[in-house]
Amino acid sequence: MPDTPENWNMPAGAEAPAGIYVVQHSNPSHASPHQIYISEPMTLPKCNGCDGVRFSFQRRVTQRIEDCEFFRIGETGQPT
Repeated sequence: MPDTPENWNMPAGAEAPAGIYVVQHSNPSHASPHQIYISEPMTLPKCNGCDGVRFSFQRRVTQRIEDCEFFRIGETGQPT
């Protein structure tokens, strides 16, 4: 398997790049799959409700609007 996020199905404790992930819970299964956003690389956390959480990479995050040269967004998130 190539070492690209598109192929990762990561457990808690794995190092994950920023992006959008689908999270699945098992052992016990206590929640429906849901999406999360990771804003910067991090160590994936354990779930408070199960022992089998998995994070499946969906896509990378594009540029934040605050960082785009075409918009003047101040620190407050409002146009300047």
